[in-house]
Amino acid sequence: MLAAVMRIMANGSVAAKKWSLSALVTPHERSKQIDDYLKDEGSRYKQYMKKTIRLLLVGAGESGKSTVVKQMKILHKGGYTEEERRSFIQVIHNNIRESIITIIHAMSTLKPAEKLANPSLQPAADYVRTNATSVNFDISEDFWDIVKSLWSDDGVQKCFLRANEYQLIDSAKYFLDKIDDVREPNFLPTDQDIVRTRQMTRGVLETHFVMKNINFHMLDVGGQRDERKKWLQCFPDVTSLIFVVACSGYDTVLREDTTKNRLQESFELYGNLWGNRFLQDTSVIIFLNKQDILALKVTSGRTKLETYFSDYKEYTPTSTVAPVESPFFCCVQESRKAKQRRRESAFPALDIFESRELFKAKCYIRDRFLEKSVHKSNQSSFTRRCYPHYTCAIDTENIRHVFDSTKDMVQRMHLDKLGVVRY
Repeated sequence: MLAAVMRIMANGSVAAKKWSLSALVTPHERSKQIDDYLKDEGSRYKQYMKKTIRLLLVGAGESGKSTVVKQMKILHKGGYTEEERRSFIQVIHNNIRESIITIIHAMSTLKPAEKLANPSLQPAADYVRTNATSVNFDISEDFWDIVKSLWSDDGVQKCFLRANEYQLIDSAKYFLDKIDDVREPNFLPTDQDIVRTRQMTRGVLETHFVMKNINFHMLDVGGQRDERKKWLQCFPDVTSLIFVVACSGYDTVLREDTTKNRLQESFELYGNLWGNRFLQDTSVIIFLNKQDILALKVTSGRTKLETYFSDYKEYTPTSTVAPVESPFFCCVQESRKAKQRRRESAFPALDIFESRELFKAKCYIRDRFLEKSVHKSNQSSFTRRCYPHYTCAIDTENIRHVFDSTKDMVQRMHLDKLGVVRY
């Protein structure tokens, strides 16, 4: 028997060799081998988890979670290849088509309705309403001409300024202003084009990257209500939650529920997550996102926070100088604190700088989240914390600065949860 097995091992296939070895092992020994294998795999997994920081991006729909993931690829994974950039061309085309369709449709549904300033463009508007909405619609040169002429119409522009009254993607103006570039045959999306694209996230998307010898595993989940039931599967072994909120959504409603204010939905969603028993040992980083759009809205004065949140009018910020945003900053010098605050309060690349009213709006939204971030000492020995940061996800430098400042803090959270250190 032994000689026969040796001949099979010498001349047979890999499968035959495995069969021959298993034939020499008793069921008890085989069971022990499986137990040892599982034990080794468990040990390897634990070692992997000790060296890996898992970040779960959550938040309501269209808050900017996927944009943060795109920035991580740009900053820490070598950016996008030419082939990957070309794959976004169709996405940009779809964003432009959807934007102009949405605006033209809204012109007749808004109350009061908006009319074209140039009546001769009515056939172009009718073409967008009927032909461009077709599932199999092919974008042609004529379509680009029609969109460009409509976008330059004063009536269309007035409708666009009322975008908070209907559902329009944030990047609509950005791409409609770039029609001449996008329509070129050799058009290749830039980093800014890519981070501005809008695609609804379905399921759970995973991104791995290394930052200063630290392994990061970032999970991006859909934010619409029907996607949130999938979040639970991501809670185990999470180092920290990154809750992304669109601060500019104070005057808009949800796409899936037109009776619900977007910012109010974020307040309530955050409260539910903070109270979730599966996350009682998980601290939260809040990205108070879309500061650029918030600044534009506050500056224009077209819509006011107190119209949607009655307590805002009587609200007074805790200080006239932006306060330190987390306990992490207690271990760095004041100059570094001030520098970080400036980086998170102004976006030079976007020509946006903080005004007194913008500061009040930012602080109000931040404090509403901090009010919900109450740690109950009897929950566990782990002291939960909330770390708010002002972000503009389309600004690569802003995300670089914010993520750099949170990296050490997240690493401390990770070691704290493992019981290596306490802070």
